[in-house]
Amino acid sequence: MRMCFENGHNPSKGATGCLSASVSGWLSPALADKQPVAPFSKHVIKYPAGRDGLTLFEVILSLAILGVAAAVIAQAAWSGLENARMAAELVQAELLAENVMAELLSGIRPLESFQESTFEEDDSLEDPRQWLYSIDITPAEIDGMLEARVSVRANNDRPRKVSYSLVRWMLVR
Repeated sequence: MRMCFENGHNPSKGATGCLSASVSGWLSPALADKQPVAPFSKHVIKYPAGRDGLTLFEVILSLAILGVAAAVIAQAAWSGLENARMAAELVQAELLAENVMAELLSGIRPLESFQESTFEEDDSLEDPRQWLYSIDITPAEIDGMLEARVSVRANNDRPRKVSYSLVRWMLVR
């Protein structure tokens, strides 16, 4: 059996790139006498005037597609980085609010309301002026209880600022 790669299926036309193989064992006897279809035929694109290669239009079109794909990927990466930054800032704001609330509950800070103070006394922060916090102490509807609200927000010029509020109910004795 012969399989030809270029000039069709007829070995008598002087085809190049033909394979000879014994068909015993891997083809049924009914198919052994049939001429096989050449599954390995080459597909060659012929350009006008016999030139091989790409036209200028094809190169420009492929570069435009590559540029659009790169822009989409860059935008997705930037969005992911921005969301990761906001998540990290939100965790930082939550930890700061928890610290202030713990100081209120333990008596380190007095139970007084005030608006927007910085964390100047906190040495663990890189930039204490980056965060502002407020404490709002209001009497609850139930006698002997107070509502303590600690709000922390980022003090920066970003368009989407991070803020976090924590509320606890406290018994007053």
